[in-house]
Amino acid sequence: MGLLSSYLMRTILTSTFMVMLVLLALAGLFEFISQLEDTQGNYGVPQALLFSVLRLPQLSFEMIPIAALIGSLLGLGGLANNSELVVMRTAGLSVARLAGMVAISGVVLVIFTAVIGEYIGPPLDYFARTMRDEGRYEQVDRDIGSAAWVKDGQVILHLQRINPEFEFGVLYMFRFNDDHTLSSIMVMLVLLALAGLFEFISQLEDTQGNYGVPQALLFSVLRLPQLSFEMIPIAALIGSLLGLGGLANNSELVVMRTAGLSVARLAGMVAISGVVLVIFTAVIGEYIGPPLDYFARTMRDEGRYEQVDRDIGSAAWVKDGQVILHLQRINPEFEFGVLYMFRFNDDHTLSSIARAENSGIDDSDKWILENFRETRFRDDGSTGR
Repeated sequence: MGLLSSYLMRTILTSTFMVMLVLLALAGLFEFISQLEDTQGNYGVPQALLFSVLRLPQLSFEMIPIAALIGSLLGLGGLANNSELVVMRTAGLSVARLAGMVAISGVVLVIFTAVIGEYIGPPLDYFARTMRDEGRYEQVDRDIGSAAWVKDGQVILHLQRINPEFEFGVLYMFRFNDDHTLSSIMVMLVLLALAGLFEFISQLEDTQGNYGVPQALLFSVLRLPQLSFEMIPIAALIGSLLGLGGLANNSELVVMRTAGLSVARLAGMVAISGVVLVIFTAVIGEYIGPPLDYFARTMRDEGRYEQVDRDIGSAAWVKDGQVILHLQRINPEFEFGVLYMFRFNDDHTLSSIARAENSGIDDSDKWILENFRETRFRDDGSTGR
């Protein structure tokens, strides 16, 4: 396996692992908080904490698919944003090989998921639930029967267990009405809030001229529609998984099926939600996002350089021997913005990747590079400076 292939796989798996840790931390916290509401008998705060920890493998098994999706998008998105995918293609890495590396990463995650789901999660989850029930009711030999469903008009009850003492444990009561949980919208708002915050922080580093903090804040706000257009697919996916997962976790899908809702009708409702999101995405992406994004970027450039008629061109790629440069913009003042520099060996393998936050040429025709960072690749790894 080549250096670039290993780098690609490592990026995807690392991103997935980091997303998994964040999701597990949140899930474990919510699990612990929910258990604090049910402490009784010998089941106190320490036992609730132990229960939450023992549940983590099973929770990770349930979350690995969404973590893999988000991690892959973040990893590949980072590579694309830094033009590293372009460099890999330039270095001779074919699309088929790129897809193969992504597939191999997926196989590794599938094996990991199978091990967790078959051999680690279920026994620990069973032990945690048994410990909780024994602690709550302070007896080990309690006659705990199977669960039961009871329907009464528009109300359906789910009893955790049936026994002669008429103590049924956890009870779920479902009433049917027209309320719907807008999971995708909530996920979209959370993602937009984070994206807007990161956008604003990144703009604070580039304030100059008439482009100050208020203008950076306005720029971030104007960018939100375009950011929402880019995030709607992932928000729809996460929202759908959360919404349907919540329904399944609370056995509400079973209740809906019991109430006579067919699988085809359930699929149709999901499809209708998708059509609504597609229409909304098209409106944002065609008529709202692009003009606001263009206005925001123009306002930023005019504020930075304090002139309206500045000739700011598009980005450009420049090749000089074994070096390829990517300039953020071309203009007569020789201020090129962010610069990426890719060096190749004689055998066309990638030697190093460098990035400068700002670049230009002074009066002596010498390059000026701000915050220059370089990563050099070797057979035994990589070094940075």
